[in-house]
Amino acid sequence: MVLAVSQSSSKRLLTTKTVLNRTYPEVKHAFSKGGGAVAEPGSVMFQFAHRGVITLAVKGDSDELLLEVLDAGAEDALVDGDEMLVYTDMKDMHTVRKALVDAGMTVNDAELQYVASSTVPVDDKETEDKLFRLLETLDDLDDVTNVYNNATFSD
Repeated sequence: MVLAVSQSSSKRLLTTKTVLNRTYPEVKHAFSKGGGAVAEPGSVMFQFAHRGVITLAVKGDSDELLLEVLDAGAEDALVDGDEMLVYTDMKDMHTVRKALVDAGMTVNDAELQYVASSTVPVDDKETEDKLFRLLETLDDLDDVTNVYNNATFSD
């Protein structure tokens, strides 16, 4: 299982030298305490694709909505409850978002994210609990704004 804490832009991890010097030890400590280890910069990023992710409110038939989303230029989409996650090439996100809004769809969010290329199922409760604690610890760090992982959890 892989967690990626990105340092590549101010949206993901504030990277002024002072903040980086403060944050890296905090992240490293969180991983050590959570039973993990920090890898070399960039060593796990090949397992993630930088993509546009647009979140839409699902109203009506999700199959019909999916066709409209794909016609707008999206690469893929996934219905999750009352929302649809729309995936685009990162350079096409703005164009696809505009086409969706112009078509009368409700866009809840649109941002660039690192999306896992493949996922790893987490089936045992102990590992799931450790991972949730680690994710929560990383989320509580002031300078970490996004954490990406490739784990899937049983319901």
